[in-house]
Amino acid sequence: MRMEELKTSLASSVSPVYLIEGEDAYLREVAVKTLKDRFLTSPELNLNLFEGSYVKSSPDEMVDALMQYPFMSEKRVVVVRDYNPSATDLKNKALVNYFANPVETSLLIIVNNTASEPLKKINCVTVVDCGKANLATVVRYIQGTLKRNSLVITTKNAELLAEY
Repeated sequence: MRMEELKTSLASSVSPVYLIEGEDAYLREVAVKTLKDRFLTSPELNLNLFEGSYVKSSPDEMVDALMQYPFMSEKRVVVVRDYNPSATDLKNKALVNYFANPVETSLLIIVNNTASEPLKKINCVTVVDCGKANLATVVRYIQGTLKRNSLVITTKNAELLAEY
């Protein structure tokens, strides 16, 4: 799914694992914020952050964080950045067991700049494409941002601004 579809899809179904990937860093961060805002009430108690290189060397710690119950929040959220495991890395017993039966009270968010084909092949993973936004999306964003600040811009000028 595209990043723009994420918020509406959360109303109907929630995946236990989201793979957020694409070259647009801003859209990746908006996707992470959308998920955290939806499920995380007390980040100081229910948020774990990992670097991908650390998870590659010690996947059990990430799985342990996912297995903990949330405290005063709908879900425990684990965010892993720059995690591009190989198919061999994903054969780790803890990862195999978790991906086969993910915990309902946890949400794993993997944020990558590049595509991770082995992660896409896992059934419980939902891919959020944060590639370069099309012109219509950028124009809507510009117009919405200006409108929230009590400013108006024509569509033609918004398109010109988007081109730059």
